[in-house]
Amino acid sequence: MDGYDIEELYYLYRQGSLIAEALLIKYCYWQVELMLPAYYFYNENYRNERDDCIQDVVIRCVKNLDSYRPDKGMLVRSYLSLIIKRAISSILVSQKRKLIKEKIICFSLNSYCSEDCKISYLDVVKDDRIEYQPDIQVLQQQHKKDIEKYILEKCSPFEQSVIKGHECGYKDIELAKILELDVKKVYNANYRIQKKMSKLKLID
Repeated sequence: MDGYDIEELYYLYRQGSLIAEALLIKYCYWQVELMLPAYYFYNENYRNERDDCIQDVVIRCVKNLDSYRPDKGMLVRSYLSLIIKRAISSILVSQKRKLIKEKIICFSLNSYCSEDCKISYLDVVKDDRIEYQPDIQVLQQQHKKDIEKYILEKCSPFEQSVIKGHECGYKDIELAKILELDVKKVYNANYRIQKKMSKLKLID
């Protein structure tokens, strides 16, 4: 499956190709099996859940195929990998909650635990989440400006309209109706946008 050009398959899928759709789904199954933790294949306790887990993750991939945004610069292959990782993480967290006893968690500057083990005090540590880092926010704002400038310079007025439509939450079919065009023209614009955005280089 790794030999397929996923970007081309996605383009054909958006053109209505059932073969391309089947191959994309097959690719999703293959990726999920590669990315699932090893204990799903070797641990008797999880073996019965393996197929259900794979099916659930693939369904999430299929549901999100039409939400792909080529103007964001992410490849379809990377987009699907991101969905798979998040879906697997969500499933693992859900299973972990079933196994761990519920505790009342309090936050403190020390690591003291009460003798009855019902209350835990956790150390307060640095928050590394990106949205709380001003320097990262400044960089993200600059990247956004660079992307907007690049779109104005490289994309046609029609392609810019398609990008704006996606930003407003419209799907391809809805955009085609609004613009009174054949939906294939929107699909083709998506493909051109993806090619152009893949050439954009942002400084990390």
